[in-house]
Formats: sequence, structure tokens, C-alpha cells
Amino acid sequence: MPEIVFDQDKFIDDVNRVYNRLGYVYIVASEGLVGKDGNYLAAEKTKDSFGHAKLGNGLANTLKEIITNKLKVKVRCNILGTSQRSAMHYASRTDANEAYITGTEAVTLAVGGVSGVMVTINPR
Repeated sequence: MPEIVFDQDKFIDDVNRVYNRLGYVYIVASEGLVGKDGNYLAAEKTKDSFGHAKLGNGLANTLKEIITNKLKVKVRCNILGTSQRSAMHYASRTDANEAYITGTEAVTLAVGGVSGVMVTINPR
């Protein structure tokens, strides 16, 4: 998760421990993963329209390379595409409710002439 700083040594130890116990490991990682230096592990060189680092598909291959180099095991990675991210049959009730709430607010703001902002949900 991006909230947890990536520690390569701990990551390799965890992967190795699970692989030795089960014979396989599944890793799910966010493209916003950052290292101890505070930099993204896999950010593109370009920026988005807001000036933020563009995060793409590089993280899966970065982690694959780390595991392959350190543990010498076969690694495959799957990168979710647009169809998986936007398929309604994967959405939970919470996902659908939050999408409706933020979408409604975005339309209200746009109709009121507001643009260049992002609608978010702040937890209470």
C-alpha cells in the first residue's frame, strides 16, 4: 500500500518466507508505492496536468525484477486494464455508493461553473 514505505529487504524476506512455505506468492501492490527516500518506485518521467508524477504500469515489472534478481524464481505479473477496473460486476455496494455520491457532487460543481477540482470523500 502507498501508505507503507517499501523496504526492499523486508519485501524479499517476506516473499521468500511465503514462497518457501507455500510454493507460490501473490503480491498485490499499488502504483503509488514509495521507497524509503520518499520517491515512487515506478513513476514515469512525465507529469500529469496537475503536475503530479504519472504512475503507470512500471511497478509490476519493477517488483518482478527485484524478486527475479534476488530470489532467482520465475515471476509473472498481471496488470489490471481498464476493463477490469471499470467492470460493474466487480464493484461492491460501497464502491457503487461512493461513485454515485462523488459523481453527483462533481456534476453539481460543474453545473455551478466550478472546474479544475477533484471531488473526494473525507472519512469522519
